[in-house]
Order: sequence, then C-alpha cells, then structure tokens
Amino acid sequence: MPSIPVGGMVTMMGGREVPSSVTWSGGSTLTGRIGSVDLSIAFPTTSMNSPASLTPGSSMNLTIGGLAPGSSASATIFSTPTSLGEFKVDSNGRLSTGVSVPRGLAAGTHRLKLTMTGANGDDIIFWIGVTVPPTILQLPTTGSNDSTLAVLAGWLLVFGTGLTLMSRRRSTL
Repeated sequence: MPSIPVGGMVTMMGGREVPSSVTWSGGSTLTGRIGSVDLSIAFPTTSMNSPASLTPGSSMNLTIGGLAPGSSASATIFSTPTSLGEFKVDSNGRLSTGVSVPRGLAAGTHRLKLTMTGANGDDIIFWIGVTVPPTILQLPTTGSNDSTLAVLAGWLLVFGTGLTLMSRRRSTL
C-alpha cells in the first residue's frame, strides 16, 4: 500500500505504478484520464478549504467513463480498511454515483482507494491521500442575548435610587 501525502495520487495498472493526467480542478474536484478511463471525483467542500478534505457524513460524487460494461468498481478508505461501497458499471461503461463518507471516520490522514476495470480489461487502482479535519465542538447557547432586560434593569435602578433620595429628603424636612 503506497504512502501518499494529502492531495497526492498514485495510479496503478496491472500491479505497477503508471502516470496519469488526473489533476485538481475547481478547488475540490479531481478530473483527468487514467489510460482510456475518464475520472472525476467531486469532494465536498469543508471548512479547511483543502481539496482532499472529507467531512464524516458527507458525500463525494464519483463519475467514471471508459470502464468495462457490466463490471464493478469499489471504493475503500484506509487506515483501517473501510468499504465505501461496490458499484455496478452501466452497459455504456459509465459509473456515476455518490459515495458516502462514514460518520465515524476518525480525524487525520487517510488513503482513498478506487478499484475498477478499464474497457480494455486493465485492472486500475487509483489512490489519493485525504484528510479528515478535527471536529470543533460547538457549545450550546445559554442565557439570553436580549439587551432589553439590561436596559430595563438599568432604568429600574435609576428609578429606585431616585425614590430613595426623595424619601430621605422628605424625612429630613
């Protein structure tokens, strides 16, 4: 299993590494060719603004053309291997599907693996380094943001002070 930096990619055909023309476009989408296969992976945008960043519970859109008609493609995420699904390629050699990111996926660096078969019979494995940002806990809002109560309390204080002063003044007369 290759070591891949976040946003980095490795393509393998027939068990050996091969070059591909897959690149980042539009900030969070991978597009390009692997041999005769056209690949597009649209990652969900995250608060990290990193193109290879995943949010647990979100979905990636996977579009692949040039596959063997009727074959299967699969997606797995590693460190601990977790299947993201196996998908059936249509009779035109195309696959278009959403791939859900598991809700329990731990924060940190991972590797996403796509396994597929090209129309010419080549076994293709595409790896990409991805990251899951740490969850930022949002504390619940308590109390009130309404300043009306503070203004009312201030006026009552002024009014009460005035009554106290008037009361003392009367008692001295």
